[in-house]
Amino acid sequence: MLLKQCYKCRPEARLLLRTLSKANEAVLTVAPGSGSQSASCSSSAGPHNATSQLSSADLHFYAKLARLSGLCYGHPEQLAAKLQVEGLQVEAQGQTSFTRWYVASGSLTQPLAKPTQLAKPPLRRLTTADTSSESSTESDADEEQPAASSRPDTNSQQLPLPEAQHCVVLLRGVVWKSEEVQVMNLWQNLLRFWPVTFADSLVTPAGALQAHAGMAEMANELYKQLQPHIRRAKDLGQTIGFGGHSLGGALATLVCCLARLDQRLPAHQVQCATFGSPPVLAHKDGKDGDTILQLLGLPAASLRSFVLDTDPIPRAMLSIDPTFAFVKQWPAVKSVMQLGRWFTGQQGPAPVSPARFMYNNVGEVYLIKWTVGRGHKVEQLAPAQVEEQLKLAVGQLMSRPPAAMQALLDHSHDSYEQDLEAAAKQLAQSLRPIHC
Repeated sequence: MLLKQCYKCRPEARLLLRTLSKANEAVLTVAPGSGSQSASCSSSAGPHNATSQLSSADLHFYAKLARLSGLCYGHPEQLAAKLQVEGLQVEAQGQTSFTRWYVASGSLTQPLAKPTQLAKPPLRRLTTADTSSESSTESDADEEQPAASSRPDTNSQQLPLPEAQHCVVLLRGVVWKSEEVQVMNLWQNLLRFWPVTFADSLVTPAGALQAHAGMAEMANELYKQLQPHIRRAKDLGQTIGFGGHSLGGALATLVCCLARLDQRLPAHQVQCATFGSPPVLAHKDGKDGDTILQLLGLPAASLRSFVLDTDPIPRAMLSIDPTFAFVKQWPAVKSVMQLGRWFTGQQGPAPVSPARFMYNNVGEVYLIKWTVGRGHKVEQLAPAQVEEQLKLAVGQLMSRPPAAMQALLDHSHDSYEQDLEAAAKQLAQSLRPIHC
């Protein structure tokens, strides 16, 4: 009951829990290995510039993407009105037995123009997937969007947009009580976590790319639905942004890879941003994320993952996964891992071994931090230090109820939008001239 009340007042609850859980950690504001940082006015901009390559405008952009991905949790009949407020219009939306998705086009970098400025003819619309049978079935009150942006306005939904240089393909995370979700099938897919060959015929060497078995199956199903919309965006020369929160982000990563490889999307035309999502890609020989990027032909900046300070979900299936750290101490588990390497003939660091668990972070990883007296900061983690810096003090976390509750709230999609927006504003203020 207490947790449900916290979810209904997330910003206030998170602030209170953060203050309680970090009250004794105010001095631990510097990441390991980053050196000391002065808080004096003469170096107020230094920590941000030293630890993050994202500008204030970049952070606003990703806060907007987090907000847009959160719309997947809302009622489908309200989507068009909410996107109109954001400067986008719906091209298509649909559902599967495990997620909802939508495709929209417009501008992600400029505010919505007023109706009198919208002089261009409307964009040609694609056929929208039928959602009439379930438009009122989703009742996840905990994920309801703010009322100010949810007022349906049938006239505003048809207004043309000034530009359509962006296309977004966004996917929802898990909503267990949503009626379209087949709970048992979804559980089975999530539990099929062993790596399998992914996009086998599309990469060289064939079979080098692997993915979470259950999520690969779901991503292949999704891609069949999204393929025509992605092809149209490619033909229009739009930048295509894939993204999502939690499971939605993991699926978006795989769909992005399929689109890049299958439709040969130019590298500059594809982006993917995930919020609180677990890694789901691996190399068959256990090589690192940079090698996977080479298979995809993408620069690291094309795939960006955002991780809140205490969100446990993005740590899943890495070597720092607390479950893995616990079970790999068992001699029987170690023996099974060694036997698996012998059976498959793996000589290098295989995807599953005593030294490594399952999947890689691929692309750039950004840690969103909040500390008492310092506020919000988003820092890019160096590839060699990602897993070390993402470690959670699990025992300490579970022994302190405020910290454990904060971790649960940190996984909410709202939390990513709020913290990225707060970090953008704080960074902008820190870069202003300060007269001491």
